[in-house]
Amino acid sequence: MAPFHPQTFETTSKKTKKNKVFKKWVLPAAVFMLSTNFLLRDNRRWNPDPDDYTGIRMPFSSRRLQQYNTTEGYTLPAWCDNLADVWDPIQPGDQPFFWYIPKSGGTTLEKVFGWCLNLTQATDEGEPDAELNGLQVYENIYEEDEIEGPFTPKFANVKTNTLEWIAKLKVLNFGSSGVADLMMSQYLVAAVGNLWNSEPGTPKARGVLMFRHPVKRTVDQFYYRQHATWEETFDEEMAKMSLAEYAKSDKWVENYYTRSLLSLQYNETVTKYHVDIAKEIMRRKFLVTVFEWYDVAIVRIEKYFGWWDSMDVLNNVTINNCHYKIIEKSDHAGTGPKVPDDETIYHTILIRNWADMELYFYAKNLFPDQRLLLGSNKFGA
Repeated sequence: MAPFHPQTFETTSKKTKKNKVFKKWVLPAAVFMLSTNFLLRDNRRWNPDPDDYTGIRMPFSSRRLQQYNTTEGYTLPAWCDNLADVWDPIQPGDQPFFWYIPKSGGTTLEKVFGWCLNLTQATDEGEPDAELNGLQVYENIYEEDEIEGPFTPKFANVKTNTLEWIAKLKVLNFGSSGVADLMMSQYLVAAVGNLWNSEPGTPKARGVLMFRHPVKRTVDQFYYRQHATWEETFDEEMAKMSLAEYAKSDKWVENYYTRSLLSLQYNETVTKYHVDIAKEIMRRKFLVTVFEWYDVAIVRIEKYFGWWDSMDVLNNVTINNCHYKIIEKSDHAGTGPKVPDDETIYHTILIRNWADMELYFYAKNLFPDQRLLLGSNKFGA
């Protein structure tokens, strides 16, 4: 694999005649064309075309594959047996499991699933009274100005954001209950390993992963955590740090994706072998999408699970417009600067995230390969 070179920021102070021509004629023309396109855009329709998002950046070799790679190489961790292989037909009782990664678009996905697709979700939004009343489904109550779609979001009466609740869900036999259409949790190994099993013929979890550029995710996490005083993990010391200090500190988990997939502790060294196993888990056990191709990622997910067709997303104006409004206005990318303005900071975070960077580029190659799981179609993403 060719070495990865960090992004550079080129500047110039010498103004040539070509610079002047560009600024006087080319740049204004480009701005005018973009503005005209925006004004003419039909904001009632959401019609993502994969070529607009990924066509230029997808490796050509991947687009020529005739069959998805279903070989079984490395022996995977035991918890992976509770996940169906991504190429296996979806069976009754199988449940989508969305691995929630902070600052990677999970909240926006949750809104689309609830407001636009009418799916019952098990997330951290539920009213947690399942221990008293058994597993049930509640509709959340919203003020009129909070309504974002044609359906009222429904949630199972559980939480999925603590290990304590994962243990409770096991006792409640959540995995085979069918109470929710999908589950979303950041506790990947604990949830999948405890709520489903590997016995043949039993319901399995269907893994879904939204992979974001590790450096950008780390930067967004920094700016979010600096002001998120309502979070239990709020750290006053970190809130006073500069990004440069944070990049060199132990306040964040380097190679978060790799460590999570392999259950590696913070003090354990990540090796190339761990990266290879993580890639195998992604290829065999996860529908892998890419945050930077967000619209097409949603199409991929909805097509894979059959929601795209069952809800007629492309042609149903109400459902389609719901997608458009939520995706356009949601803050799934964070509000802080997207890339450090100092190349040294970027490089520091990148080097510390070396394993996750390998997985990120692998995800960008795997994304077009997994289109073969859907068959050939224009919007298959």
